[in-house]
Amino acid sequence: PSNNPELSAQRTKTVLQAMVDAGYVTEAEISKYKSLPPAPRRKPSSGDSIRYYTDYVVAQLDDLIGNADSDVTVETTLDVDIQKEMEEAITKAILRYGPDKEVEQAAGIVMRLDGAVKAVMGGRDYDISEFNRVTDSIRQPGSSFKPFVYLAAIENGWDLNSLIIDEPINYGRYRPRNFGHKYYGEVTLYEALTLSLNTVSVSLMKDIGPDKVIDLARRLGITANLEADLSLALGSSGVPMVQMVTAYATLGRGGSAVEPYAIKKITDQDGNVLYERTAPDKARQVVSRADVAQVTAMMQSVIQNGTGQGAAIPYQAAGKTGTSQDFRDAWFIGFTNKYAAAIWFGNDDNSPTKRLTGGSAPAQVWKEVMLKAQTKGGRSYGNFTSFNPDHSFDDLLSRILNDNADDDYRRSTSWFNWFGGSSNDDNDSSWQQQQNQQQRENSEYDPPRSRDKWNLNQ
Repeated sequence: PSNNPELSAQRTKTVLQAMVDAGYVTEAEISKYKSLPPAPRRKPSSGDSIRYYTDYVVAQLDDLIGNADSDVTVETTLDVDIQKEMEEAITKAILRYGPDKEVEQAAGIVMRLDGAVKAVMGGRDYDISEFNRVTDSIRQPGSSFKPFVYLAAIENGWDLNSLIIDEPINYGRYRPRNFGHKYYGEVTLYEALTLSLNTVSVSLMKDIGPDKVIDLARRLGITANLEADLSLALGSSGVPMVQMVTAYATLGRGGSAVEPYAIKKITDQDGNVLYERTAPDKARQVVSRADVAQVTAMMQSVIQNGTGQGAAIPYQAAGKTGTSQDFRDAWFIGFTNKYAAAIWFGNDDNSPTKRLTGGSAPAQVWKEVMLKAQTKGGRSYGNFTSFNPDHSFDDLLSRILNDNADDDYRRSTSWFNWFGGSSNDDNDSSWQQQQNQQQRENSEYDPPRSRDKWNLNQ
């Protein structure tokens, strides 16, 4: 009735007339109902999104205090202003993009970099669906998983200035392609992540091996099942949103482990403390700060120059877009010096959207939410470092225009179309995940890199 009130009204009249024909009611009894106008279309959110947060909290009580036999008072990390801003931003985005992009659901979470969960919106409307997509839904993160691949590569000898060849590649029957079939030839890792080049991510995965990427993901806080095949480089394994934002928060902390928490203190009716969280004495370093600084610089460039420009805010920020196969999931995840946040759009039945990308609605919602969050207090972790890449984006444009001018694919590449149009995305339409393991085992293909400028043995 709320999604299509006109059709619902027609159906109501049909059912009422059938009841008259069957003798259950009289014509006079139903005449007053036939003249009623259709119910007004309801907004995508009922204003009850805070109940997603309270459900998240209540689900943790048994583990902390057992089965309470009386009322308790729970002090949480919730920030009502951030929660309200996220609800309003998601509601506006659903109204704007929902009909045209065929997207029905969205969710988001905001976490302070010490792990304090400040806001949880598990869906567009709690009254319609109580299912919490932040904690319980397992969705493909798409290219928002790529920073982990790059960070694992940095741990194994690469750096943000390393050169690699961006070109069509084949691993048996697995043939990952860049969005829009655009290829840039020789690029740095810094440029490749900014442009979200699929072939480079897969080549890095091939070089270092999926197991090292999975090991890194575990250290960052991801516990979901990750398939050890090449498509993992493009985010093919489903991961709960709360785990993705935890991993990004760990990057924001400079590689110090982050443990999510929403409960600070629990007391009984008499004021007795049943539970009180104590912060760890010392943060556990799970990744080198120097390595994290390099991938953070790349992720800053994603927002400044690449697919995440829709998330740009007047603060230092790093992030990554993500769009899964056939546009089924659209993500933006990122962090500032104080907060990390993840935003997701998609459909519960896993049906494709109509080309909704992570750089559109998710990035815009992330921007609005983070602008509100940054006005709040909280410790600044200040882990942003100025890097000067060996090659600027002007250099890349010059190389595209001047190098190998006889190559048709280089001559046809449009820098303006890549950044200026709606195709700033990283979707790999040729994904064949079910065949990847066999292809990886059978393939002898080496990652295409500029060996004269990067030597794995150095």
